[in-house]
Amino acid sequence: MRHFLSYFSNCAFYFSISIIVILLLLSISTYSQTDTSSILINEVIITSRIEKLNSENNIQEIDTNIINNITSESLSVLLSEYSNVSIKSYGVSGISTLSIRGGASEHTAVIWNGFNIQNPLNGGFDFNLSSNIIADNIKIKYGGSSAIYGSGAMGGAIQLSNNVIFNKGVNNTTLFSLGSFGKINLQEKISWSNKKMIFVVKGFYNKSDNNFPYTNISKIGYPIDTLNNAKVEQSGIVFENYVQITKRQLLSAHLWLQKKYAQVPPNMLSKEKSAEQYDNCNRLALNWNYIKNKVNIEARSGLFYTDLNYINDNLNLNVYHASLNNINEIIADFRLVKMSEVEFAVNNNFTRAVSDNFLNKEQLNKTALFTSFKSKIIPRTIININGRVEVVDGVLKPITFGAFAEYSVTKSFLINTNLSKNHRSPNFNDLYWQGAFAQGNKHLKDENGYTTDISFIEKNKIGRLTINNKLSVFYNKTDNMIQWIPLGNIWTPSNQKEVKSRGVELFSKTHFSFSKQSIFYVNINYSYINAQITKKTNIESDDVIGKQLIYTPLHQSNLFVSYRYKDITLSINTKYTGEQYTRSNNKDSISSYTLVNIFANYKIALKTVSCIAFVKINNVLNIDYVQRQWYPMPPMNFETGLTIKIN
Repeated sequence: MRHFLSYFSNCAFYFSISIIVILLLLSISTYSQTDTSSILINEVIITSRIEKLNSENNIQEIDTNIINNITSESLSVLLSEYSNVSIKSYGVSGISTLSIRGGASEHTAVIWNGFNIQNPLNGGFDFNLSSNIIADNIKIKYGGSSAIYGSGAMGGAIQLSNNVIFNKGVNNTTLFSLGSFGKINLQEKISWSNKKMIFVVKGFYNKSDNNFPYTNISKIGYPIDTLNNAKVEQSGIVFENYVQITKRQLLSAHLWLQKKYAQVPPNMLSKEKSAEQYDNCNRLALNWNYIKNKVNIEARSGLFYTDLNYINDNLNLNVYHASLNNINEIIADFRLVKMSEVEFAVNNNFTRAVSDNFLNKEQLNKTALFTSFKSKIIPRTIININGRVEVVDGVLKPITFGAFAEYSVTKSFLINTNLSKNHRSPNFNDLYWQGAFAQGNKHLKDENGYTTDISFIEKNKIGRLTINNKLSVFYNKTDNMIQWIPLGNIWTPSNQKEVKSRGVELFSKTHFSFSKQSIFYVNINYSYINAQITKKTNIESDDVIGKQLIYTPLHQSNLFVSYRYKDITLSINTKYTGEQYTRSNNKDSISSYTLVNIFANYKIALKTVSCIAFVKINNVLNIDYVQRQWYPMPPMNFETGLTIKIN
């Protein structure tokens, strides 16, 4: 099994490298044969499905100032501190998943270069595995998107994308930082571009010993213990190559290689020794775009390999899990009249999975047809209707659909609304898991449900003041939710639960320019999520009905305040997380907590070089808190570093 997995990984890796080399040679050849006197635009705008099928007002984009301020952090930290998603982390070295509007981690699609890169084995995505350097732009779509992205997008979607700017010459950005508890972070981004081609290399390495003190609330007297054996070390490299073959054609290749080693300490209640986990991810994406008059055609192919090796001497476990996923898609967009367009897409997703907990090598093939219609014919109104039909291993799945409408009441006040039918197919673990006192269920039904919301948006500019506010009210209903339940001594998944969630979200972005050298920013996010069980599993008592879902805070908010004067920037981020229940009957919970972080930087700009020195203090109030019960998080800690940019 291990030899097979190693061979599996090597094949995926070398295939990816070969494709990148071929495309690089092709791009050089194309450049040498193409008339360089052609006039090309410097920046190519590639519109994603999220923007194309909604509007910019229906998407939360993490502010560029924020991304630049915390480039040394993981995606988990960024999303936790600056959006309305809820992060669920098993300590500093454990996996970190997220929830949108009370949904499970499997209900959020993660889109990279047009591909959904959720893990096919468990349906999740570990946001601790990714550095912010991976993406220039991070956007969040709240609400169901199964018609657009297929199974696994019932709660929302996270989009990771990059800027495509030609003719910028050579640019280099280097970051180095040191922090508390043995934290080291290195990042490097080198890009070269001319009128026809862009080549980018991004690399990162980070390590942390995580040997911090914490209050052990599981012991009498609440003594101060030290977290040991929680070391994390990871590295990754990304290659990007864009080639403008003609004025109307763009070819790109993206290769993302990453590995991680983590010691996984037991929780406060356990006396066991730490376990170890090794993660490897190889992702390759090839994209071709053609734009001419009223036609836009995209073709893409992706190859994604992941493996995980978990070693736990306490349980005498040494297990491997791996998957190889190939996704191919063709999208054709036609502009019917001046203000309307229709889109058709064909998608095929083939997955091969092996695991020490599967009896056989398993595989799954999905083929989907997608269509959408978008119109602006009605004055001040945008309408989009889309639908998707999917066949999984020859079985026709229920049709999913989405409808979006936006109306501009005035130039500065808009209203939009969404309605979607969504589904999630069981993942490989749900279907095929065997052993370790658990057994999958091949007879599971798809989860299905509806989501709807209405938003009120204000976008205004009054002199030097810019205001962008949004208030959303939403309602979600999920049927046949898959729940792992014990049958005797064996845990098995079953379609048991029904969940309804409703709530309110507030997004506010304001900045005021005192002058060109003096700017004040304020970002506010708040969410109220009432997610209740309306149908229980067979083994649960009646007192779980109407109770809040576990690890879903009723109230959550964050406030980001930043002031820049000339070359000095000072930022403060405050994150409040409300009480979270840890049992379905709501009789046990994690207390609410507030985290305050301070960030300051100073920029020295020369003709072609700029240096930014920064310092960050996390958890300024030095509070004891957990995101998952019995898994401690760090007390007050520091990080300082230097970013050097060469243009």
